[in-house]
Amino acid sequence: MSLQLILGSAGSGKSYDLYQYMIRHSIEEPDKRHFLLVPEQFTMQTQRTITEMHPRHSTTSIDIVSFDRLA
Repeated sequence: MSLQLILGSAGSGKSYDLYQYMIRHSIEEPDKRHFLLVPEQFTMQTQRTITEMHPRHSTTSIDIVSFDRLA
């Protein structure tokens, strides 16, 4: 996979697009683990947002981690 940059101003939907991308790929490839790296203070909020957005309301194959937790 190549490096992809998501650029835009505040409130333009960058996070929303990334969450949709993660959800779509987790549904297409449920046997693979997907990691989303976020700052420590946003781990619980991101997990809640993805759970609410996911059609199955689940994050079983998506791991939301911070730098500390990943290490």
